[in-house]
Amino acid sequence: MTGQAMRVAARAGAGVTWRRWWPWLLVLGAALLPVLAAQVPPLLDYHNHLARQYILARADGSDALAQWYRTSWHAAPYLAFDGIVQAFARLVPVDVAGKIFLVLMFGMLAAAPLALSQAVNGRVTPVALLGLLFVYNDTVRLGFTNYLFGIGFALCAAALWIRWRTGPVLSRLLFFPLLCSLVFFSHLLGFVLYVLVIGSYEFGRWFDDARQPGGSWRWRLGRDQRLNLASIALQCALPLAIFAAFGPSTESITRNTYGGLARKFGLLLGAPGYLMPPVLWSFDRVLQVALPLTLLALLVSRRWRIDPAMRWPLAALLLLFFAMPMELFSGWGADHRLLPALGLLLMGSMRPAAVAPGGERGRVERWALLLAALLVMVRVAAVADQWRKSNPVYAEYLQAFELVPDGSRMYFAFGHAGGQNIGGYPVYHLPTLVLARRDVYVPFLFATDSGGFTLAYRKEVESWQRLSPGPVLLNGASPDWAALSGRFDYYLLVDERHFRDPVPASLSPVFQGKSVKLYRASAAAAPR
Repeated sequence: MTGQAMRVAARAGAGVTWRRWWPWLLVLGAALLPVLAAQVPPLLDYHNHLARQYILARADGSDALAQWYRTSWHAAPYLAFDGIVQAFARLVPVDVAGKIFLVLMFGMLAAAPLALSQAVNGRVTPVALLGLLFVYNDTVRLGFTNYLFGIGFALCAAALWIRWRTGPVLSRLLFFPLLCSLVFFSHLLGFVLYVLVIGSYEFGRWFDDARQPGGSWRWRLGRDQRLNLASIALQCALPLAIFAAFGPSTESITRNTYGGLARKFGLLLGAPGYLMPPVLWSFDRVLQVALPLTLLALLVSRRWRIDPAMRWPLAALLLLFFAMPMELFSGWGADHRLLPALGLLLMGSMRPAAVAPGGERGRVERWALLLAALLVMVRVAAVADQWRKSNPVYAEYLQAFELVPDGSRMYFAFGHAGGQNIGGYPVYHLPTLVLARRDVYVPFLFATDSGGFTLAYRKEVESWQRLSPGPVLLNGASPDWAALSGRFDYYLLVDERHFRDPVPASLSPVFQGKSVKLYRASAAAAPR
């Protein structure tokens, strides 16, 4: 080969490599940019989960924390956030470890439709790339970090199974059971999703193989099918045994509520708005209408189709959605949390009808891929800008935290300001992040044995959470000042103008922001 021919071949190879890998760079950008833009990511429950990490990281060296909290590690699902953050907290500060977790979480959510498309179609399709529009959904805004990590992990693991399901025997009998156990420890519903997807996929492949020309059926399982069935049984064995031994007891399960079929259909109709909540208002509103109509038109016109092997997993997940209670094991919103999984699975399962899996892209598909990338970049940039704007909103809380001394007990409450509406920047769990700066007692932490958490209040102070309702006090309700008196040294109050009963004269203001006030009880130590 001449030197010129070698250079041409090298350029061609580089072009192929770039075309193959640039969608994955978009995944990295979608995961990184918003997280880097915010000092404190504006995710509702995330603040409370992160506060727990500060206690876990300092529990052994703080007498103050030891008198109020105790660690409670045990074999159970929902450990993704705690396990990963505590591992990284040995190397970097806890807030950085939390952001590393978020990057991993968003990375897997963004990678899921691409990985599924690569496994099913042999390449990333434009529709799969549009799945990145669903990454910053309403479940993300609620801050359900363990769950989101679990479903991203589950879908990526399912893509691996689809790609390697006929691979070496050892990978099926050893690697995938280990992988499934890791999914289980991330989140219980992640485990359910993973097993449902690979189980229904295998059933679909068996069903298609069993149908013979002429209408006859071949019921006998092939060698690979028997191995895969054994692998799935092994994958389920350890997680189910752990759940049976350490899962929620009947005493800890207070509510399981279905919610009705009307709710399920309403959630499906509102899915575009749930999966793409408006950030850049006009842009996202247009997307909420245009994207589902475009997908429907492509399917109806038969220009695109859902890969036949993926119809079974989609149907199984849709059935699970309709069967899922609104409230499961006392956890709210179990049904609507499945919408991101449904959306990501659908986007990764579609392909052009005229192109065989692994075939060359046509000109239209290449332009569609670039358009999809542009839409994703606009939405990710808008989310990053919105997160950046949360910094001054949260700044006054961080200032107030500096005035709370170590060893204090701080109560916090919010006056009614629209209930649990998180249309702006969520703050209802933000006061727990005083633990980032001080060793203090705060109520309302996610810290109970029955909830599967790695932290619990000590019995001596556990009842303090119930001295007064909170943290959000609706319709003019006020803290129970008499019950709180003598228990707490500091009171962080937000929108106190909505309280029916005024703040007692025994509380002295030590900080006032735009909506935040910090009070010190008369007997409390002055801030240093």
